[in-house]
Amino acid sequence: MEIEREMMERIFRDTRIPVRIGSKLFANAETILNYLVLAPSVENDLQTIRWDGAVRISPRLTISADEYASINLRDFYEEEDKIPSALKDLSIVFRSAYLYLDKGVHRQHMSQNLDESINFIRNIFDRITSHRSKSLGHENNALIIAPSEFVWPVSVIKYISEVIGQDFRSFRRYSP
Repeated sequence: MEIEREMMERIFRDTRIPVRIGSKLFANAETILNYLVLAPSVENDLQTIRWDGAVRISPRLTISADEYASINLRDFYEEEDKIPSALKDLSIVFRSAYLYLDKGVHRQHMSQNLDESINFIRNIFDRITSHRSKSLGHENNALIIAPSEFVWPVSVIKYISEVIGQDFRSFRRYSP
C-alpha cells in the first residue's frame, strides 16, 4: 500500500502541465476539460506518444444552510431550530469527473522526441490562443507532460484534481 502511494506521489510530482488555457469550472453547468498528453515512447527515444481526449466535470452541488446552496438545509428541515448544530455552519461541496466518451481518447505516435513534440504542440497552442483569445473564455485546454507512457491516466488525474481543487478553494459560502 505504501509503495502505491509513493508511486502516485512520484507521478504527480513528475507530471508537468506547461500549458493551461481556461481551466474554469462552471458552477451550475457541466464543464468539459480537454487535454493533450505527451509522454516519451518506451520503445523508441526518438518518438513521443500523444493522447488527446476530454473529461466531463459535473455541476457543483453544495449542501449548506444558505440560500445559494444547491440543497438549502433550511428548506430541507423547514425550521431553523431543527437543523443539527453540527450542520449549521457546514458547507459540503461535491463534483464528479468522468471521461467524455463521446469524443473518445485518441493515441498517436509522433516522430519527434519529447522536447521537439512539446515545442511543436506549444506553438500550436500559441497560434490558437493568439487568433481566438476572446472566444477562449469558455474553453478549457491543457498540455500535460507525463513521465511515462504507462502512467498517462494518472497525469490526467493530476490535472483534474488541480482544477477541481482550485474550484473548491475558491468556493465562497454565500455566493451563487
